[in-house]
Amino acid sequence: MNRELRHWEYSFLMHTRNFGDKVRKGTNPFTGDKFEVPIDDGLTLPEKDAVTNVFAVYGFQGPEPNFEGYALYLPDDQSVRIRGGDLRGKDPITEFVVEIIVRELNDDILKAILEIAQAGNLALMSSVGGDIRLVDRPDDKKALERWPEAKPIQTTTELQTWIVDVIGGREIF
Repeated sequence: MNRELRHWEYSFLMHTRNFGDKVRKGTNPFTGDKFEVPIDDGLTLPEKDAVTNVFAVYGFQGPEPNFEGYALYLPDDQSVRIRGGDLRGKDPITEFVVEIIVRELNDDILKAILEIAQAGNLALMSSVGGDIRLVDRPDDKKALERWPEAKPIQTTTELQTWIVDVIGGREIF
């Protein structure tokens, strides 16, 4: 096996911090327990424009066909994909799925992720929603009411540590 060709895949979410007042009510089919899920407002038009501008600065392409989102293609079959909707569309965007496939997380990729989160007023969270980081305004009272366990993340070093040590990746070839 050639270790030179090793890539790592990381996946996490970016979720809006524009919270709505509505909830969707449901019942857990296995336990019968009632639950409520917040219905958030999503990115504002200025936030959509700001994220679009960050994409342009870093060379992201998109929106790609079939709701594939936006992608930054890098040498050696590396990529960063941001999936979640068309920023030019009218549909609300409440969340993006971030998929990173790289040989190594570098400062440029990490900086782009931080800038996207800042531009879109987005929190970073694990794919199962269990670990949440606030990139900008870590003392955001509304966000801390929703996610009292949220922690701040402000540097590329902190972001890399969170992605590698908390989110984790998987080796792919």
